[in-house]
Amino acid sequence: MVVIQALVSDAVPAEARHLASELMKESQSLMTQFIADGQRQGQIVSGDPEHLAFQLGASMQGLAFTAAAATDLDAQPSADSLTRLFIASV
Repeated sequence: MVVIQALVSDAVPAEARHLASELMKESQSLMTQFIADGQRQGQIVSGDPEHLAFQLGASMQGLAFTAAAATDLDAQPSADSLTRLFIASV
């Protein structure tokens, strides 16, 4: 969430926004590689690895935001429910 704030806030210096952007790109690249490797091994669902990596990252950010803002923690989705979206059935 800190990285996202750095990307969207005008109060953050340009150099810090640039570093945050590079960090996001590197993270996206690593997740894409991780997903592609998992697909080759039959462990991750089929689909465009880059799209799935984006979806995974957005889902994790959404869960982090919800966890930080929610008052009823029993309503929180579990990490298991998120991973079931990406793990191939065996």
